[in-house]
Amino acid sequence: MSSTSVAAIALTAAFLILPGLVVSLSAGARLVIAVATAPVVSFGLVTAISRVATGTGLPWRPVTFVVAVLVVALAVALLRLVLRRTGFDTRLPWRAADRAPAPPVRTQLLAVAAGVLAAALGTGTAVWGMGGLTAINQGFDALFHVNAVTLISETRNADPSAVVAVNHFTPGSNYYPDAFHALAALVVDFGINPVVATNALVASVPAVLALGLVGVVWQLDMLRHALVAPFIGVSIAAFPTDIMWRGPIWPFALGLALVPAMLALLVGSLRQRSMGLAGLSVLGAAGVLLVHPSAALAAGIFAAAFLLQRWGTREGRLSTDLVPLAVISLLTVVVAFPAVVTAVSNSDNGAEYDWPAVQNAGEAVGELLLFNYDAPLPQIWLFVLLVIGLAGIRRLGRLAWWPATGAFFAVLLVMAAAYDGRLVALMTGPWWNDRFRFAAMATLGLGMLATHGVIVAADFLAALAGRVVARRRAATTSADGPAAAGGRTAVVRWVALAAVLGVFGFLSNGFYSDYNRSRMQLQFGPGTGGSVTAPEYEAMEEIARLVPDDQVVMNDPSDGSAWMWARHGVRPMFGQAVLTPIRPALEPDQEAVRTRFNCLDSSEEIRQIVDEYNIEYVYVAEGVIIPSMKRAPGLNGLADVESLQLVFDNGGAQIYRIVEQPLIDERDDDACEQSADTAGN
Repeated sequence: MSSTSVAAIALTAAFLILPGLVVSLSAGARLVIAVATAPVVSFGLVTAISRVATGTGLPWRPVTFVVAVLVVALAVALLRLVLRRTGFDTRLPWRAADRAPAPPVRTQLLAVAAGVLAAALGTGTAVWGMGGLTAINQGFDALFHVNAVTLISETRNADPSAVVAVNHFTPGSNYYPDAFHALAALVVDFGINPVVATNALVASVPAVLALGLVGVVWQLDMLRHALVAPFIGVSIAAFPTDIMWRGPIWPFALGLALVPAMLALLVGSLRQRSMGLAGLSVLGAAGVLLVHPSAALAAGIFAAAFLLQRWGTREGRLSTDLVPLAVISLLTVVVAFPAVVTAVSNSDNGAEYDWPAVQNAGEAVGELLLFNYDAPLPQIWLFVLLVIGLAGIRRLGRLAWWPATGAFFAVLLVMAAAYDGRLVALMTGPWWNDRFRFAAMATLGLGMLATHGVIVAADFLAALAGRVVARRRAATTSADGPAAAGGRTAVVRWVALAAVLGVFGFLSNGFYSDYNRSRMQLQFGPGTGGSVTAPEYEAMEEIARLVPDDQVVMNDPSDGSAWMWARHGVRPMFGQAVLTPIRPALEPDQEAVRTRFNCLDSSEEIRQIVDEYNIEYVYVAEGVIIPSMKRAPGLNGLADVESLQLVFDNGGAQIYRIVEQPLIDERDDDACEQSADTAGN
């Protein structure tokens, strides 16, 4: 790995962990929870601070963010000190978490170590599968996300309503939740290329998931599950791996990975009656919302399942939980209010999706349970653990709500994959009727059953070992006393747990790291898709040499040419791919050149747009990002345009220079006629 890639990973880890860690410790969170939930708190800080920066006109830069984080941490620490000294917190329906006995430091360090090791494994596998951080994901959505990071880093504006300017939309005309892009842009500010910075954040998704799983299970006082869950979590292909390369729907993948950490804060705030954790829950919920709203909705469904079990088992009561829940919900809306209002007001710009049924119910359920949803090979050892976990499900206790939520999403998966109709569209619409998203959310629940399978198997192994040495144990008990025998029993249980987890890691070839690496490779690198081919890499190098910094390059939104922006800093006319019908609609200038640029010889309007945007070069590639896309009508027949001079052609891409000729009558413009013939495509 190059020094730049190492720096990108290090900087990304710093922005993910340190802000949330500092503020969480200031709020009184225990070490293991502060570490496990640091990413979701960090994104909450990104949400709040970026809104303040937008409102005050401050640039979105690392120094702005870091100074604001330190101010927040200091304010939280001072508030906590004042509340403790005045005793004000005793008059609220919470008791300070500080007064609860602290778990042993060695126990917390053990949990943190498990999360960090699993995080390193997951991130390392992702980078391995990408083929390095400079690789390009060839999917449709990658182009927008990387160029959104580029736009924020150039304009230093992280407002969600400004991100749509990727395609020269007027800022404020639409909304896109951009916490993902805003954090990656902070890394770019250190001189890291936007492609590398974005890939570094994407590669961190398994790490975020691993840490969050430690946190949510720890809050339920299930230490052994907390040590196992992160390793199981990063082993599963359907989530996080497949969501990281397919599409790719990176903000949703990150948002879903943040869900366990968000729930850890909520669970802790209710079980411990902690004001500090409640405040962190507000930040976490706002952060998930601005990373991806549908992931926040998934978090809400998981939270509802937790509350139903909590109230049903009388561990908690609605009457005492209602005030904390109301306060957390209200403050979350306040923190994320501008983003929520903008999202609602622009909701009519979004496209409706209702993908056709492609499976029967049995196929969908079978692939899900075998951990090979839309994949050729099952993850058989995860399935074995799942079966064992189901066999011992009565012992799942406080964690039962988690796989129950997974089962709910499994039902939605079956509906999206196997059935059509208005009810299906209504139920699955918040997640774009996307069976792969439902597979990811369902898998998040199934993974906890597989985790439980490790515990059940370890207990069986420990009991078996105990029976084999029963006589020895009896002798030891009489000689050393019951305490010694109990201590040895505990050691046997820990050894059995390590043995079962180790055997799984061995049989799965490194917690399925090689398998997940092969899945990531499906969409990274030339030849895996249509976005950027090897000849196009060469052409982009050439366009970067030709174009001055103040010029815009005319390009086709369908052929992946917009990668020139993130890779080389050359601004294209179209910074993202578009599908027909285009939603939201392009501005008049962009629509005019998309449909009629090849009328350059005869159209005064096109020439005025060329002058306004300072366009001197035109870039077109032979391929398209996805097979259903077609060449923009205005970029057909460019070889027949007299005002264009071909300056580069390697067979896969062409670069033209604009050399305007005297205007001709449109009736004599053969190239312009091609635009009219294909305008409906």
